[in-house]
Amino acid sequence: MKYFNNCPVMVKLCLLLTIYLNLFGSHLVFGATCTSETNLTCVATDFTLATCVKETCNCKPDYLPIPTGCTAKLLKPILKLQPGRTAEFLPGADVELTCSTLETGAVTIEWRRNNEEVKGVNSKDYVIKGGDDDIKIGSFSCLVRVDSLSLVSEPSDPTEITLANLTIAAESVTPELIFPNQPTDAVPGAVHDAVCSQIPYGVSSKFMFNGTEVVEFVTQDTSANFSCILNPYKGVEFIHNESASVGVPSRDATEIISVKLNIQESSFYKTGTKVSVSCSIEPSLGLLKDVTYTFQVEDPDASAGEIFVNKEHSVESVAGKPKNVSITCNATLNSNNPVSSITATLIFSDDYITTPNLIASKNEVKVGSSVYLTCGEHDTRDVTYTWTKDNQVISRQRDRIIQYGNYQDADKGKFYCTAIRDTYQAVSNTVEVKSNAQTLHVLGSTILILVAVVTAKIF
Repeated sequence: MKYFNNCPVMVKLCLLLTIYLNLFGSHLVFGATCTSETNLTCVATDFTLATCVKETCNCKPDYLPIPTGCTAKLLKPILKLQPGRTAEFLPGADVELTCSTLETGAVTIEWRRNNEEVKGVNSKDYVIKGGDDDIKIGSFSCLVRVDSLSLVSEPSDPTEITLANLTIAAESVTPELIFPNQPTDAVPGAVHDAVCSQIPYGVSSKFMFNGTEVVEFVTQDTSANFSCILNPYKGVEFIHNESASVGVPSRDATEIISVKLNIQESSFYKTGTKVSVSCSIEPSLGLLKDVTYTFQVEDPDASAGEIFVNKEHSVESVAGKPKNVSITCNATLNSNNPVSSITATLIFSDDYITTPNLIASKNEVKVGSSVYLTCGEHDTRDVTYTWTKDNQVISRQRDRIIQYGNYQDADKGKFYCTAIRDTYQAVSNTVEVKSNAQTLHVLGSTILILVAVVTAKIF
């Protein structure tokens, strides 16, 4: 106390405020808390272990702590160049990079050059513009962050971007025409996306069909020869400016395509669900100018064998009324014979998985203690879970049990969980977790009295 009395007044007030906020302020605690002093223990879940280290419950391998337990690590992103580009650029050319990730939701992209963060760039597409070529040279990578949970992915594999010598590039660059998303043959009338590849950033090109420049590649009735030609760059001609010709022979649609639905052959749904079914052609044939899609539907709530002309169809069901609906899609291309998908069955039921009963270990919780919520009984089948608190999804929480260690007043709320197996979703009851108001009041009053007494002594 002697040293405390010798401190400046503002320092004393800041210290007292810090003590108050640490004890009673709402703050984020990553991972369930476990300390012998507070008698908090870890609850073993699908992702969390029952063991404790450094006052935080251990996570299973490849999982990391978040405020309600543990979550899977963020997936490593992939850095991609523009289609057809090499990792070189010509003097003064723009360089465009893409950070590709399978992560969804509120994620932030961080770009790095030579292992240092590129400030102010957080979109998945990074375009380096301007005449300063030095900032385009280096080892580039990207990573994914979830800032609200302090989660960071591994960086992508680095890509070394270099400046090409224009004179050398004019002699060495040889373009290659590719169809990245197309088969080696196609039906008449299909429009194809083509890429002039093996070229550095800055080089533009044009497409040729049998020696004539074209805007788009359209499969002809006979075998067609396509190529690409490089345009001069800043007045410099490329010696090998034309790619080899690529032939895309024409064949009947029924020989090379299949028709796919966006659902499995047997798909389960909760009664009362509305399901949108769509139809597509594989492999992709480009933009077909004359395609007709029809759905043939057998639905006990509709006319027998009803046919719908559309690329998408919605199947509706009534809550509490199980039924099976069969659906087939037919695609007719350029007046050829139709090609059919498999016949899929939509099964609407109320017992594909048991509706979970959400239980809280306690409904009134003291600040500083722990509480955990359990979403139904353990299911050995492939069931995943989502959690909602006060109508907001709890980010990245997929565990059957969630737990709050070192519970704070901000953790109170109304919770429900959703169990998911395949396409079937079952929503639990809602449970409200409250703060123990009396405990909060007594403790808050105590600390305020302490602050008042010490403050009076200071002044």
